[in-house]
Amino acid sequence: MGEEDPHARLERAVRGWASGDPPGDIPRRWERFSDVAIIPHDSFKGHDWEADGGLWEAVAEALGAKRLARMGEVSGDRRESGVEMLLGDDDWVVRRESGVEYGYRMTRCMFSSGNVNERRRMGEVTQEEEVLVDLYAGIGYYTLPALVHGGASMVHACEWNPEAIEALRWGLESNGVDERCVVHEGDSRVTSELLEGVADRVFLGLLPSSEDGLEAALRVLKPDGGTLHIHGLAPSSDHSSWAEGVGASASAIRPGSYIRSALVRVKSYAPHWDHVVLDLSLEQPQTRPLRPQSMGDWMLDAATAYNRDSYEQRDRYATYLLIPLETMRTVIQWSMESIPDEVLIGFDPNPERPNPEAVEEVFGPSQSSFSGSGFLLGEPHIVNIGDSYSVHHVPEEWTDGVFSEERGARGSRFASFLHSHPNAYAHPSQADAEAADWTEGVEMILGVRFSPAPLGLEWYDQEDGHRRDLKPEKEEELPVLASVAGRKVHGFELIGYLRNGEGVNLLITSPEGSPIGLDL
Repeated sequence: MGEEDPHARLERAVRGWASGDPPGDIPRRWERFSDVAIIPHDSFKGHDWEADGGLWEAVAEALGAKRLARMGEVSGDRRESGVEMLLGDDDWVVRRESGVEYGYRMTRCMFSSGNVNERRRMGEVTQEEEVLVDLYAGIGYYTLPALVHGGASMVHACEWNPEAIEALRWGLESNGVDERCVVHEGDSRVTSELLEGVADRVFLGLLPSSEDGLEAALRVLKPDGGTLHIHGLAPSSDHSSWAEGVGASASAIRPGSYIRSALVRVKSYAPHWDHVVLDLSLEQPQTRPLRPQSMGDWMLDAATAYNRDSYEQRDRYATYLLIPLETMRTVIQWSMESIPDEVLIGFDPNPERPNPEAVEEVFGPSQSSFSGSGFLLGEPHIVNIGDSYSVHHVPEEWTDGVFSEERGARGSRFASFLHSHPNAYAHPSQADAEAADWTEGVEMILGVRFSPAPLGLEWYDQEDGHRRDLKPEKEEELPVLASVAGRKVHGFELIGYLRNGEGVNLLITSPEGSPIGLDL
């Protein structure tokens, strides 16, 4: 005999209290943790209920709790909780979530269980030795994960609610991280004036909007840049407009910065409205490192495995393209430095490096004509960095006549293009297909596999088609290639195609054009 359904058990308990049919609806959802159950704000309300202690005892017993509370509306500038105690006098509770302990008075301090993934994410994206500023710290919603799991060297937690500060200090001590946090009591717009230029990362976890703290956040950010996590509400049908507005405001406050952004949906907040977080990374152009770095033997192993696959599948392709290993190193490095954004890279063929005759003997002459056919890929150039839509468009500073509106973003400046897909398949989207219409040479996509995945994305190991992983032959021996913004990069997937959709067989070669790992 199976365990009784919790709602059925609650219904039975309420019917027992009412000695028959209850006078109203019985809740179908609730929160349960420790010895506490919290029911929705509209539960057992109305004149017909005439609720008393007997009802609360019956409900608590049915839910397996000793204390019972009812949700209320968060109110005031200090985001005070409206939770009402129904059974029990002690409102102090301890929540254990993802290895972090939060303690607070639930009638005085809010706690949104729906933000669990975002709290966990902040622990994942925070990197060791980072200095953080939390402008709306509360009880430590994001401060504690950043210290416990992210290994931040120091967090400056700003909060003006005395009840929340008491809870925050308890959480810091309980989790053993109090020595790495300074609590700044008062209005963060004032206390942040003492923190100018200290932060690698800033949390702005305030709803309905944390945009009022944007100026303070950019004040505390280091001069060479860092990352803001900005909470707000956006229409469910149009997150991008809100994100673009916030990005424009940040750009106006700190002009000349290179800005990357990624949007995360946290939860539904109200009908047609979502709680979202904009990850906004700002860098000064002169500090942005875009130089290829040595990747050791991993790239040789990866190129060898990839080229062997290219060889085995050579009959499936009408044409091929040769990519020098050093060019591939550079492309990978740029792609990793741009995570979580996409990067668009342009190439021309190298007229001084024709395809070796040995390659043509094995892979056959090209049966397709495209710009650069018969030559190795030449020097790469960064064209654009942005989201999946904007990366296909020409940056404003490039509208100088070199590109024409009629030719589009893949117009005459370069023959071939490659763009990255962070933690996603190297699979053309509709925007990719439209952009390829303007590409004279080969359109390429590089899927980058990394962890942790702060956008909540997972790497997909299966996908229809003939795409191939750029990785060593043995997955279990896959080392960490590099760490960029705290994300460990594990592997890549690379494809190429022409504007007509025809697949292009890609080979990674020596500077002279000899495919790595193939004895031709």
